[in-house]
Amino acid sequence: MGVLAYPQGEWQHPWTAACSYDNTQLCWTAKIKPGFVGGLDPSVSVVGEFAPPETLERLGHTPISARSLRLDAHLTEGPRMALNLWRAIGADGAAGVSTTGEPSYDPVPPALIALGASPPPTSSLPINQAPPPATAQDSGRKRFVRATELVIFQRRIATRTQWTFGQGIDETAAQFDVFYEPAGDERPTIRAERKPTLPPPDDPIATFLGAAQDTGVDRIPLATIYAISPPLYEADEMPGPDWQIHVRYYLFWNLFRDINVAPRLDESDGLGIPRGLGLGVADVSINNLAARINDTNDQLQEFLNANKAEAKYWSV
Repeated sequence: MGVLAYPQGEWQHPWTAACSYDNTQLCWTAKIKPGFVGGLDPSVSVVGEFAPPETLERLGHTPISARSLRLDAHLTEGPRMALNLWRAIGADGAAGVSTTGEPSYDPVPPALIALGASPPPTSSLPINQAPPPATAQDSGRKRFVRATELVIFQRRIATRTQWTFGQGIDETAAQFDVFYEPAGDERPTIRAERKPTLPPPDDPIATFLGAAQDTGVDRIPLATIYAISPPLYEADEMPGPDWQIHVRYYLFWNLFRDINVAPRLDESDGLGIPRGLGLGVADVSINNLAARINDTNDQLQEFLNANKAEAKYWSV
């Protein structure tokens, strides 16, 4: 992915991260050009001592009263977000394990390798791809690379499931209900993560038994920020003021969002599986229920899929 840098003061797309080293906080910070998700600008958590005046005024604080607090500053208030969760990639990056059992490393963007960054071991390169040849610029030099992720977290209504049990008098010994929990404050937040975190795969059986529930939070990747050290640098965990910053974006425009279900807020409004589930009076215990779910899995899965709360995001 190419990056076009505009001179200072010219137009930049929403979500652009202007990074600078803060000598007071002793870390790199990012000031993100406000973008909007469903009409709301996200907030970022900042130390009260460094909160923008607009944030202090909105929350009724002074610089003194906010010194020991963490405050949620809106992007439109111009906060600087501290970047202090970095992972090493490239030559000194930690190896993971691929699905085949082979060592797996975070790739270093080709643009950074061209600047002299040391790539990961060749075992992480695709089959038949040779490592890039050394040049006069980077021969004998090491430039270490660190990376951190910026992620938008968006709350939405959450899907909840439960079973209710009867005595079979009405021919329904057990009923599977889906209901929804309100999102609360729907203003999105932006956080830094050391490495990308994928949500765990759905476990239909656990969901049917009520052991696994929807978190009610969507995770939207915003950008990866890379820091590359000067040549001949001794490895260090945290990038210093003499490192260079490069940003790879995944978002460029404001986001619209929509939820596929209406927010029914209490259990009495839940939708249940009708009679004919195949559960008898002897099956009203959880243990027996678990054994029978495999027989009714398709019916339950179809019902759950039709009523599960999901959000869609798009830009124009």
